[in-house]
Amino acid sequence: MTTTSAVIYIRVSTDEQAKVSGLGLEVQESECRAFAQAQGLSVSAVFTDGGVSRSTYLTERPAMSALLSSIKRGATVIVHKHCRLGDSVAIAMMMKEAKRKGARLLVVHGDNSGSDEALLLAGVLSIISDHELRSIASRTRKALAQKKERGEVYTRRVYGFRAVKNQLIADEAELAVIARIQVDAASGLSWAAIARGLNLARIPAPSGTDWHPRTCQRIAERASAA
Repeated sequence: MTTTSAVIYIRVSTDEQAKVSGLGLEVQESECRAFAQAQGLSVSAVFTDGGVSRSTYLTERPAMSALLSSIKRGATVIVHKHCRLGDSVAIAMMMKEAKRKGARLLVVHGDNSGSDEALLLAGVLSIISDHELRSIASRTRKALAQKKERGEVYTRRVYGFRAVKNQLIADEAELAVIARIQVDAASGLSWAAIARGLNLARIPAPSGTDWHPRTCQRIAERASAA
């Protein structure tokens, strides 16, 4: 029997610029609490692993270890996204552990069917997120370097980068936002839903105002084509 209370698990890595990346602890907890309320659940506890790498084993994370020990039959565990659990192996382990103990694992942004397909998609999206964050900067730098070699002038501000003394410096926070947009799109979210999520997370848009569906689409397409 499922209870009406839930626990939340949130995590950030040591190299994430938490508050501005859209994946910070405050944003994760806020959206998880809103999700719980929409599901008619009251939050009884929040387990926080701050500065813990996604590759760290579940049982070696202080908060996750405590959560796993406290799970009881009928419990509900809420996470912001599957990638907050870690890599594809960690996601599979957590989903199986929750099932073994008769608990539910729900994600604010993701597939909650609990099917094998959902597990596969979660693992794939975790890999995509990790890969995109590393590759977007490389692709964009190469594209702009080619423009320079052809004598083309590119004066427009490039989201994800900042010009410092004629050098293009990666803005890790903005690159994380680009990766989030691309992963959300790959998971099936509409551009409108992605823009709404960014606005709810209070992430500044390139214009300095609100995010719009077309802005999200344009940024994702530009990053993919770079």
